[in-house]
Parts: sequence; structure tokens; C-alpha cells
Amino acid sequence: MLPETTALKLSNYQWRAASINDTVGREELAAHGFLWQQLLGDGSAIYSSNGASDDNEFTCVEASAVHRSISFAGQACSRPLGKLKLMAIVNLTEDSFSDGGTYQINDEALRNHCQQLIAEGADILDFGAESTRPNACEVDDETQIKLLSNAMRVLSDLKVTLSIDTRSSVVARHCLQRGANIINDVSAFGDKEMPATIAEFGAQVVLMHSRGTAKTMRQHCDYDYLIGEICDELSLRVNAGIDAGIDAANIIIDPGIGFAKTAQQNFDIIGNLRAFRSLGFPVLAGPSRKSFIASVLPHLEPQQRDGATMGAASVCAYNEAEYLRLHSGGSNWDAVRIAQACN
Repeated sequence: MLPETTALKLSNYQWRAASINDTVGREELAAHGFLWQQLLGDGSAIYSSNGASDDNEFTCVEASAVHRSISFAGQACSRPLGKLKLMAIVNLTEDSFSDGGTYQINDEALRNHCQQLIAEGADILDFGAESTRPNACEVDDETQIKLLSNAMRVLSDLKVTLSIDTRSSVVARHCLQRGANIINDVSAFGDKEMPATIAEFGAQVVLMHSRGTAKTMRQHCDYDYLIGEICDELSLRVNAGIDAGIDAANIIIDPGIGFAKTAQQNFDIIGNLRAFRSLGFPVLAGPSRKSFIASVLPHLEPQQRDGATMGAASVCAYNEAEYLRLHSGGSNWDAVRIAQACN
């Protein structure tokens, strides 16, 4: 389980954690190496590392809790990075914002596209039968299952990890019974039956941060401290999953680039991505072809954004993402791998 209060390692010398209002508590924490600096808009605080190391026990409960949470975050961030993995996007609906009506036209085109993705370096194919772009309409479970079952049939002989992008526990169960390995849940357990379903099959799960629905997410972009609030909200979903019996080793977190965030907030997430490692889980980032790119390159249509996507993906890799969810790989994926190696 994650600590009751979430701490973030922002740099080697700066941390974000719950604020302490008690003077004695601040003094005790400073004696243990962390000096209170300033209050943040969400009620948390910035602390700086001051090198002190007091072995005395805390008398202030709040200071002790903050110290534990900072220690947890430090240990989490020191975990060695895993091999960078490419999760390739396979949209099965023709209303996909960037590639609808292309490889979805028939089974042969779908198979050829997936074989190409594997040749370009995909470790995982992430199948989605419901668009989650802003203002997208919901797709019922029966339709999702029909599309996903057909795709899994067409690609049954391909040796690749299969991920299912769905918010529905009914769809998840159907696909896990037929060999899917990962559930990519953009609602992070919006379906209350999802945690138990994941736990039952011992599957991996991606928990993505968002607010609202596809139709309302743009109304929920108000944050007092973006990175901290995303982590706080994700930690609640993580703990719900662990409470339901999900193995912590099977959890991947995703800060939700493009979901209930403005363009600038998306850039802030990418630039501060390594802070999310403070929760202790591998981080997935999904910047591919998303509309925040248009704030810098407004002349590009979604399908023309692969170069810009790889720029964003390379920064994510440098900032310690372990999974990247992208529309394509190939030579662009080589650039991402070099970016990780430069860290």
C-alpha cells in the first residue's frame, strides 16, 4: 500500500509532501534532513534536503508521517529502470481521431498493420474498441467484445503481448479469458468491478489519470498543483486495486496526457514525468498525435504529427518513462531509445 500522504521527489534537493503547520514538527523534520520551504496551492508544501541526519525519534505525528512518505518516494525513485517498451496503438473503431477508416477496413489490413507494428519494435499491441478522444460517444460492451474478439482471432498466431484498452470489466473479463495480458483502463477503476476482475486473472493493469468523461473532461482542467494532484488521485486508485487483491508488481501508472489537461499542462507533465516514479510503479506515457501538439504546430493534421510525437516521446523516455504508447515505431523508436540511454 502507498503511504497515507503522497510525497514526490521533484529533484535531488526538492520534495513535495503534506504540509506541517506545527513549528515543533517542522523543526523535527528539519533535524531529520528536510526543511519546510513554502506552501503550495493544493495545501501541500515544498521541502528542501538540508543534509541533516537526526537519529532521535519524532514526537510530532505529522512530521513522522511526512518523513516516512519522503523516504518511500526516495526509495521508489531509486528503483532501476526497466527496459523501455513500445505499446503500439491499434484502434478498432473507424472514428479514431488520427487513423480511422484505414487499417480497420478489413481483417487483412488489420493483420498487415499489426505485423508492421511488430516489425517496427512493438512489444505490446494495445487494442481499443471505444474511442476516448474528447467528445467521443460511448460504445456498448457487446460492440466492443465483437470488435475485440475478431481482432484477437485474426492475430491469434502473432507472438506479442496483448493489451485491451477498455473501461468495462465485462469487456476485460471476456478478453482476459481469451488470452489478453494487460488491461489499459483510462478510467482507473471507474467500473467498480474492474479491480476484482484484474485480481482474479492476475493480469497487469494500466491506471490512467483523468477526470470526468470523454464529453466533459475539458471542463475539469483546474489544478492547484498539477503534478501533486495527479499523483494523489492516482494513489487512491492504486490502493483500491491493491485492496482488491491486485499484485502491486502488476500495476503501471499513466498521468493521462491529453485527458482533462490543457496543452500547457500536458507539457508540464512531460517535463516532470520522473516525479511520478515517486509512487513506486512503472510510468506509461501516451503523447502520440494528441492535440496539445497543435499548440506549437497548428498546421499539422493528427496523422502528420509523428515527428512531433517522437520529440515528446523522447523527452518522456529521458524523464524515465518505462512504457510509451504510440501509433508507430521504426526509426522514430530508435530515437526514443537513444533518449533513454542519455539519462
